[in-house]
Amino acid sequence: MPFSRSDKAYFYQRDVHQLIQHIAGQKSVVIYAGAGVSIDRTGVSWGELVTRLLEEQVPDSAVRRAVMDTYTPLEAASIVCQLHTDMYADKWMRVVVNKLRSLLYAEKSWQRGSLVATIIELAAAFVAKGVDVQIVTTNYDSFLEEEVKILNLAREAKSIPELPFEPLLVQHGNNAGALLDPEQEKLQYIRTNTILHLHGYVPESGGETPVILSEVATIESQVLSSAILGDLFRRNAVLIVGCSLTDPPLLSALARSIRTETERRLHRRLRVAILPLQGIDFSRVLHGDERADRRTVEEFERKAKTRMRQFDVTPTFPDFYSQVPQLLREVQVCLDQCLAGLPYEYSAARYGERLARWWQTWFQGRTGSLTACQARDHELLRDALTRIRTTLEVDPDEVLKIELWLRWEAATARQLTLWASSTGTWPDFDSMRRTDIRADSHYASVRAFCLGRPEIYSTEYGSDRWRTYLCVPLRIHNGIGDLLVGVISLASMRQLDGAETDDQVSISEIAPRNGMKVDEVIAFLREVGMKLVAPAPGA
Repeated sequence: MPFSRSDKAYFYQRDVHQLIQHIAGQKSVVIYAGAGVSIDRTGVSWGELVTRLLEEQVPDSAVRRAVMDTYTPLEAASIVCQLHTDMYADKWMRVVVNKLRSLLYAEKSWQRGSLVATIIELAAAFVAKGVDVQIVTTNYDSFLEEEVKILNLAREAKSIPELPFEPLLVQHGNNAGALLDPEQEKLQYIRTNTILHLHGYVPESGGETPVILSEVATIESQVLSSAILGDLFRRNAVLIVGCSLTDPPLLSALARSIRTETERRLHRRLRVAILPLQGIDFSRVLHGDERADRRTVEEFERKAKTRMRQFDVTPTFPDFYSQVPQLLREVQVCLDQCLAGLPYEYSAARYGERLARWWQTWFQGRTGSLTACQARDHELLRDALTRIRTTLEVDPDEVLKIELWLRWEAATARQLTLWASSTGTWPDFDSMRRTDIRADSHYASVRAFCLGRPEIYSTEYGSDRWRTYLCVPLRIHNGIGDLLVGVISLASMRQLDGAETDDQVSISEIAPRNGMKVDEVIAFLREVGMKLVAPAPGA
């Protein structure tokens, strides 16, 4: 049972406003990017990667599930390493790395979220203010480096100097014994403007550099990793993203780099961990009583803060995954707008003010004739559906629709409203479907809004006419910083391939197996959606 949302909207809390201001005011920063950063790009967790690595040696899916249910992902990774060693001898690492490359880059590219890009854009904003930045990651992939290249292409077009971030791989040696002096070895990795890979680096095209995968390799790498992180944390502020705060080297480094009382009082060398509540398993403690469950989660937050005081870390708890990149964006807004003028909490540039302005301009631009505007948007969605049917090559009898859900009365309500649909318009605006923004919503579009990236959902109820949804969140930029303002969704009456249902229904073409076509559809849906969420001309 997921946690739905906090009592007070996250970006309207005063302590969040002040935290944004303090992060933006740091003099040097380490951004620690954990596994959650890559999950936002691929939709594949560390546990799912390990499961897929088991497929060749453990072809029975039931046995694989039993292995993953019995062991932690790290323990299961040790099994993966040994099975590959038994089969491929001294070539086993090459085989594993090539499998990882395929899993990281060849599948589910349509699920790309905004977190990786936002990290790099925040790093660029810090650099522009003269702040030293180093990015450290436990991930193998090159997604961060790819975003640097994309950003630099845009900067080159504007004659702006390139962002100088390059990958730097920590060399742990064959075993820990090869590192005679970790305190000396660490010095070559204490550099600014780099992306430091602690556990290995597997770019989309490249060699077979060993990765840290098994328990033995993890244990052997901890001495040097902890030494590097400890030195970085003693010199810089730390922003932890996509990490559950359980990795021993990270905790060891945090424990050995506690700030002085003066640093705490002046908010220097701040250490912040972003922990979205949507990513925390509350299933054993929530029971469906909303008031009691909210108290339970609030107590969790208090205890988590108590624990983190031991490590001199300030945790912050967004409700949803989508609010993590938004928080980083707000720090960037603060860097650009609020260091010399009004503080963020009083600034017209802050999140709540920007969202209210978007809603006001969007709605006022349509109040002359809401009926005519909705009819126009309905026709646009109908026309878009024709092109999508061609792109996906769907059967003539597969019934599809497109829906647009919007933040509604955004200045005062935490709701999405079904504004337009390709199936028809609403004769009475009071009949428009509205629902709270909650992580446990029955509506797939609302869940995608909370997730913050495209996703394909199978409906959970056999009585639902619409069996499969492809949902694409919509972010709009209003000149200061982007905002998540809606979701455009493609739905089918056919079921998702592999979904469990109580009857026999044909399989939809909206499916991960059609990855390249789905990519094209998502790009088109986003293009159509942006036309609809933009303020009306002249508003």
